[in-house]
Amino acid sequence: SGTTEPARLFERLSGAITGLAGIPGQPAVSREPFRNILAGPCIDFHLQSIVSLADMKTVGFEALARGPMGGPVERPDRLFATASHYGLRRDLDLACVSAALGRAQHLPEPYWLSVNLGPDIFDAALLRKLVPDPRDFKRRVFEITEHLPISEPLAFAARTKPLRRQGARVALDDAGCGFLNMSM
Repeated sequence: SGTTEPARLFERLSGAITGLAGIPGQPAVSREPFRNILAGPCIDFHLQSIVSLADMKTVGFEALARGPMGGPVERPDRLFATASHYGLRRDLDLACVSAALGRAQHLPEPYWLSVNLGPDIFDAALLRKLVPDPRDFKRRVFEITEHLPISEPLAFAARTKPLRRQGARVALDDAGCGFLNMSM
């Protein structure tokens, strides 16, 4: 606001908070319309370039999930908060991974695609179903989200081995944030 006067700062902050859409803890949409979003081709993605620092060339893309454009769950924070509210976080993760991997078929060589998923759905057999051609694993990175805990890191790492043997890469998304602290 350009002022250091506490009363004016508080007033500006209060106005900004009041202007925020939605009430914390309340879902952005009711359960059935949200289930329809998960069931239909409504999940969209923004592809964020991943650039090699060595030569500043794009080497891949990260699929960033978005809800239906212009809708109440377009923003990812609202999309995932609504899924969590209804106990549908796993369903949303699966819908996102499935849709992103389907879209990855259109990426030309040599670009790879990175998708986020929770550790609770990280299962080699499940992901092999979503990537039917094993050759495609060489162009996939599965990023474990920082939003959910990993109770047994060594056991989790062992669960990644079948995919890594097929060429897939596994990464920690936003390492140092959330549950993916430096000891993880």
